[in-house]
Amino acid sequence: MCRLAVEEYGLRRLTAAAALANDASRAVLTRVGFGAVGSVGLGPGEPGIAYELDLGGSFGRERSGTSS
Repeated sequence: MCRLAVEEYGLRRLTAAAALANDASRAVLTRVGFGAVGSVGLGPGEPGIAYELDLGGSFGRERSGTSS
């Protein structure tokens, strides 16, 4: 998905949000490289955390053929 976002759509960042009470979703986002960037409201009385993934890192290097 990340490679498609970079190569086909020219995206540089992905964003996501998960409910504060949803430990499993938050763990998955962290495990795949998303970093928490702040609090969000997902609905009335439902606090959440916003996440971002910078796609400029390894995806850009892989595409250009350089190792660093």
